Amino acid sequence: MNPASNESPLILEGTECASHRDHGLGVVGAALVLTKVNWGIGMIAMPFYLHSAGLASGILFFLLSMLLAVDAAAVLQQLQKCYDPTVREASYVLVIGRSLGRAGENLTVLSLIVANWGSAVAWLKFIGDNLSRFLPLHMSSADWILIVVGPVALSAWVDEVAVLERLSQLGLLAGQLFVVLVAVHVAPHMHELPDYVASEPFMRMGTFPVAMGLAVFCNEGLVVISPSVAASMQKPELFRSSIFLSVAFFSANYLVLAVCGDFLYSYITHGEVAQEVTMSKGFDLTAINRVAVLCYVAQLLFTFPTGLFVLFRNWEVLHPCHSHVWKRAWRSATVLSIAAVALVVPRFADFLAAAGAVGNSVCIYILPHLALLAESRSRGICVSRVRIAISWSTILVFGVLCGGLASIISIQKLIA
Repeated sequence: MNPASNESPLILEGTECASHRDHGLGVVGAALVLTKVNWGIGMIAMPFYLHSAGLASGILFFLLSMLLAVDAAAVLQQLQKCYDPTVREASYVLVIGRSLGRAGENLTVLSLIVANWGSAVAWLKFIGDNLSRFLPLHMSSADWILIVVGPVALSAWVDEVAVLERLSQLGLLAGQLFVVLVAVHVAPHMHELPDYVASEPFMRMGTFPVAMGLAVFCNEGLVVISPSVAASMQKPELFRSSIFLSVAFFSANYLVLAVCGDFLYSYITHGEVAQEVTMSKGFDLTAINRVAVLCYVAQLLFTFPTGLFVLFRNWEVLHPCHSHVWKRAWRSATVLSIAAVALVVPRFADFLAAAGAVGNSVCIYILPHLALLAESRSRGICVSRVRIAISWSTILVFGVLCGGLASIISIQKLIA
């Protein structure tokens, strides 16, 4: 067993103790954790995503990306059971590394750093920008980032998936309130909705690659944390029920906000929906909008422990730190580096798209399927021809082709 296993049993590389199962996550609790780790800053860019993609193609591609994320999580669950089905690897890095070796582990850690570290930068950037605009305290975005980084650094003390369930409940409540408060603005304009639908192009070819990067960004957390969640469930065999509950709830809310935001702040205002929807023309400094923004800031603060847990946990699997002092120190230093970059990062959604396209394409579309194909060849596990065809198609079409195109264009826009 990995040396890191001297820590909490809920995040170990292999756990199957009856007492741990008795206090593990249920189906709904696991769904909450999966939803919350996915329900992050990507939602704020959903109206911009939909406008960039085109209404119909944006909705279809988002749903397709969610289905592919569920498929990747199912592949990881199958890999978890390749050896002893009663003992589950609780780390994405170990699940992939067991099949692809040290090179696979290193590539996994690198992609996780890009994806999770990048998303944390975007979270702080959003919090700073919006508190500066919506709170009448005359403080800059940089001031707010420096203030918020203190509480965020407490994420360095989170060591168990089960602890995140309680934070997930609070975060999802705050996020749900944000969606509702934005959606209520649509009611007075419902008679114009058919005209909006008719006026939208099926696809905006010029900006669709950026949209692809944003869609992929929304799904990485769910895939990467799925081994830890499955290993922490009372009945891991019910994990698929949890992930389907999570994806259904998550997708409905993201698409509702995408359509409402694009409709309100692009079509109704005859403007251009901003990369951060809260910065759009028409998202005025009203009381209801201030409450909505504060709700989303709150849900992001509750998201930080979950998102950083994924980064910390998977790094420490390969580089275990036996000293609690040094472990907290390097984790805190990571949070400070996130804040430092958030102070200087330029455009919010371009940064998200770049991080999503580069890091998440590898995590979701390439590594899980390569690991499954490697197991089928080296260890002879039973994998159908249909499954092999789906995995290769996912790797080549979505991982290499779409991920590569989205990466190049998103990075170009970020540095332009």
